[in-house]
Amino acid sequence: MSYPMKMEVFHKILHEYEFTQKPIHENEAYANLSEEDKKLFAQFQTIWEKSSAYSVKQEFNAAEGFASFLHKVDAEENEPKIVQIPPKTPVFFLSRPLLRYAAVLLVLIVATFVFINRGETYETRENALLVSLEDGSRVWLNDHSSLTVKKMSSSKRKVSLKGEAYFEVSENKKAPFTISSDQLEVTVLGTSFVFNEKEAALEVFTGKVNVASKGEEKFVEKNQKISLKNQKLELGTGLGQIPGWANPILSFSNAPFDKVVKDLEAFFGVSIALVGEKDWAKCPFTSGSMATTKFEDVLIVLRLTYEMEVEKKGEKEYRFLKIRCK
Repeated sequence: MSYPMKMEVFHKILHEYEFTQKPIHENEAYANLSEEDKKLFAQFQTIWEKSSAYSVKQEFNAAEGFASFLHKVDAEENEPKIVQIPPKTPVFFLSRPLLRYAAVLLVLIVATFVFINRGETYETRENALLVSLEDGSRVWLNDHSSLTVKKMSSSKRKVSLKGEAYFEVSENKKAPFTISSDQLEVTVLGTSFVFNEKEAALEVFTGKVNVASKGEEKFVEKNQKISLKNQKLELGTGLGQIPGWANPILSFSNAPFDKVVKDLEAFFGVSIALVGEKDWAKCPFTSGSMATTKFEDVLIVLRLTYEMEVEKKGEKEYRFLKIRCK
């Protein structure tokens, strides 16, 4: 069964349940599902039920909304796909707070940027950027920052930082991960933390980090921060919050649409132009983690949710037009 067809069947099952209250296991369409699809349906039903908890301030005709959604799904099925969906790919679901019937099934694949060239430098200007290293580590560069990969081997991992970045370093006890800057040198085996090179400050979220400066060394643990003041390393209590410009799991909770777009640009390494002036705070978006979702599938979700148009201008350049904020 194709991806759009599954969505349609799932919605019909739940739609019938809403109006008849007949147990789902007695539904003929449900009985015809494979065991694998029944598991997917169970996840889909969970998001469907949770979405009903959102308060809707506008009137909404469920029957008309459902019919409209199925029409969009049919149209989506007839459109040429950008990339073929591989078989037996695990899936997960998204829901939008203001449209209960717009819960969308997504195909999950590993979608990441792997940079293997030694000495490669990555720079950001106006937007943040996600860099995935060959050792499995991931780095979110804040705007106006740069990361240089100096060495990646079985015994050493070395990079240098200018500006600010959030690190998720993959664990490897045989190969310490070292970050050098003008004032501090940071060494870890596997942990997550944010490092501000300009302010000579660091906060740890998981694991332990060794920070050194001019012969002085200190260990920084989870929920601690450290900074260089008067040429001395000072420990303190961290805020415990990953900065807003870093979205490691790529999830959203009533996020303004322009914030969603910026996070997508950083995560997928694309450029997106929003056409039209709107109060994007009135255009919220909510989803579970999309960290392993293919970008083309994210586009499908956004197009269905906001009834918008997407133009592909180049290999990694897109325009979002005629966005409808419900």
